Amino acid sequence: MIQTQIFRRRNFLRYGSNSLSRFFIGVAISLWLLSLPLGCGRGEGDLDQSQDETLSLEADVEAQLRALGYADFEEVPEEFSSKVGVTLHRPEAASPGLNLFNTRTTNEAFLIDMSGEVVHRWESPGLGGTWHLVELLPNGDVLIIGNDGYLARLDWDSNLLWKEELRAHHDVEAMPNGDIYVFGRDLYDVPVGVGSIIPIVNDSITHISAEREILAESHFYDLFETLVWAPLHKLWILELFGKGRGGDPWDIFHMNSLEYVDRDLGDIDSEGTLLVSARNLNLVAMIDLDSGETIWSWGPGELDGQHNPSVMQNGNILIFDNGLYRKWSRVLELNPSTLEIEWEYRADPPESFYSEGGGAAQELPNGNILITETTKGRVFEVTREGERVWEFFNPDLSKSESGTLERGRIYRMKRIDRSEVSELLGSTSS
Repeated sequence: MIQTQIFRRRNFLRYGSNSLSRFFIGVAISLWLLSLPLGCGRGEGDLDQSQDETLSLEADVEAQLRALGYADFEEVPEEFSSKVGVTLHRPEAASPGLNLFNTRTTNEAFLIDMSGEVVHRWESPGLGGTWHLVELLPNGDVLIIGNDGYLARLDWDSNLLWKEELRAHHDVEAMPNGDIYVFGRDLYDVPVGVGSIIPIVNDSITHISAEREILAESHFYDLFETLVWAPLHKLWILELFGKGRGGDPWDIFHMNSLEYVDRDLGDIDSEGTLLVSARNLNLVAMIDLDSGETIWSWGPGELDGQHNPSVMQNGNILIFDNGLYRKWSRVLELNPSTLEIEWEYRADPPESFYSEGGGAAQELPNGNILITETTKGRVFEVTREGERVWEFFNPDLSKSESGTLERGRIYRMKRIDRSEVSELLGSTSS
């Protein structure tokens, strides 16, 4: 399909002398482009979500990029209003461990046991802002992505080791040698049409050494340029007809997940690549940053605003598929070689499980799946048969100005083996 799109574009540019021919060809291509999916899904974090997040042409770059953030609270459905903490635990079926999470309304992170008891916490009121994501390191330190774009590191006792202003967002991956990969973003004007531009949010991956030196920065417009040609020209046509954003940038990629692939998956030469998720392209892909090539990709026509693809022990890929347009979520296990969906979790009825934004799925040692339903502030564990064996609701509840009960969102919960921090837990009393 990409080759067909490029061929048509080049043919269009070859027509020169006959203005009437150019007019009709332009109309035909406009109609064709308008019939294609835009690839810029709606939902949390998207630039179209609400009037409150509309970017001003007069705003500076930092303010515009900060405006891409997620909502922190969600109205609590009546049936969940009394649910707080662990509401279900079947020890004989659930995978044991500790659970790491942070609530997006504070600058705190928690380790809780399977009964919901807090066994350790990290907090840093002086760090500023609230936290989007916390990633635990082997020595008990945590990497923190702040909602206003910084990347920071705290030790086990919450001492600030460093803080970098990187326009960081969504995800970070720490390597065994101490290097770090993290998403960043900037604004970029893409030339389209005749003398026209489309401003976009150009996500990037920054590679940082253990000494905090920036080793490389790769931008997704360069990596995915051929994938976004049709969506960008559709946006250009919308602008021409006054249906666009009036010059404000489009969040055309919305990169939201990043994982290092440490081995080949089936017949795919994937060792050393990065598995990423582009929500607004409905795309998961493995990219080789050294060559700038996309080694593998899947999703358009199947996924709908997905998050958190991860490599499973059997070499398959686990994906939280949000369902922005269908309005119900599911979790998929995809064989990357055959492109077959080998397992799927969906609720009964499907609409009872839905996270418009965020969302995560983690394979556990016993084969169960831990699922974060971000917008409800809910996390639950299911068996391969789809039976729930553990459930947790964020206890961060508050009343809105209108008196509505709201719950803090959980972007991602991760279960860890207690042995990973047992010595550290013995040295503190949290």
